[in-house]
Amino acid sequence: MNEPANEVSNIGPLSEEDIRGMQILNFCFMSGLVGFLGVIVFLFIISTEPKAPGAQGSDPDLFQNLSIANAAVFISCFIAGSLIFKSKVAGITKAYCEAGQENTAPAPGLRWLAGSFKGAFVLRLSMLEGPGLFGGVICLLSINLDVIHHHPIHWLNLLSLIASVTYMAIAFPTQAKLTRLFSLEEQSLYR
Repeated sequence: MNEPANEVSNIGPLSEEDIRGMQILNFCFMSGLVGFLGVIVFLFIISTEPKAPGAQGSDPDLFQNLSIANAAVFISCFIAGSLIFKSKVAGITKAYCEAGQENTAPAPGLRWLAGSFKGAFVLRLSMLEGPGLFGGVICLLSINLDVIHHHPIHWLNLLSLIASVTYMAIAFPTQAKLTRLFSLEEQSLYR
């Protein structure tokens, strides 16, 4: 009669194909950033000897302003991506569990659940990748314009790229992480 609401994790909302697809997407985002990092390091290694400090052709203040913008963009995108992902997952879990409590309302289909969750997952990945690419582009431009040789502090722009890859590696989707994510009893660090 009054049966407890089914936990989403007991139903197994995401099939192996869905999880494998999310793992491939996560791996592709990570490998793209790591490949771009490799290009940056390679171009720095093969770059010519630095010119005299007065001979550089660009304004170091421009790169300082870009570095400040990179830090602001990274922090805001990381927070926004995490909050959007949490709110989407909470909405998905709430909709599914409320439909399971009421006998009259049909539970949303598993395809809807998987599609909505994958959309939130890809949104979070893209919100992390953007600032990582922005920091990499700043380093790439400073290498090409011979600014990084005279102001090596601009290497710090790569921290956004490295932090993005690290977070993607930590949040790599597995069945156990997704089960904890949709569990109503456990709090998940994955959220």
